[in-house]
Amino acid sequence: LALLDHPRLRIDAINPDAADLDATAGLLRAAGARLARRATLGRATAEASGLTPGTYDAVTSVSVYEHIK
Repeated sequence: LALLDHPRLRIDAINPDAADLDATAGLLRAAGARLARRATLGRATAEASGLTPGTYDAVTSVSVYEHIK
């Protein structure tokens, strides 16, 4: 959690499910403006996101397991 206070932290969150993305937006608002203003949310799959490979220090997935068959 200390990482969330890092001044250069940026969050690019993507999700193809609009309802999940709305829930993520709510969580960011609940976390406070200091974190929420450093986040961008986009409705997309990873492949269609337009995010540039190799430009992130960390990548994580928090809700993928229910989609794996």
